[in-house]
Amino acid sequence: MTASFPPRPGRVAEIELAVNAIASTVDGRVALYVSTPITTGPRFVTWLRDRGSSFPRTSAAYRDGHVAAVVRPNIAAAAPIVRDLRARMRQPVIDPTAFPDAPGWAQDDYRELWTRVIQRFATRVLFIDGWEYSEGCCLEYLVAFRSGATCVDSREHPLPRDQALERMSRACAELATLDVDRAFVRQVRDTLATL
Repeated sequence: MTASFPPRPGRVAEIELAVNAIASTVDGRVALYVSTPITTGPRFVTWLRDRGSSFPRTSAAYRDGHVAAVVRPNIAAAAPIVRDLRARMRQPVIDPTAFPDAPGWAQDDYRELWTRVIQRFATRVLFIDGWEYSEGCCLEYLVAFRSGATCVDSREHPLPRDQALERMSRACAELATLDVDRAFVRQVRDTLATL
């Protein structure tokens, strides 16, 4: 089943509570938001190609392997980047990897939360390498671009729309070779192309 586009959250009150918690420390559009793949990215492509495809995608072995080989390493890789940014920046740095798994939340709930956070608080969004493989990061690029936030890559160089579109297209082509549903990213890319 493909996730909805745009996202349709089910946990609206909880999402609003989380946004308001951020508002208790971040006043206005002054933050740097760090967009990073958590469940996907280049590690996911490598894992799926090397080992993940040997398990049924609904199996416990697949889920456990995915967490061990993709999710935990992605979160660990983002940590030093966030620490460095916080040490150098005067502006607040919002790290979505620090948000714990919320019981009962679907992917669309997380997408809605981070969409609202970017729109309300982010003046800049930094995209960690490999972001184009992530449905969430691609949506975050679209939201950041639409809202007028500055989009930059891991080296803090500008990440213009045309370059983002090219990266999304390349990622979709690679994911197609692994039989990964690309409909959501294609919808994001197609919407971004019209802006």
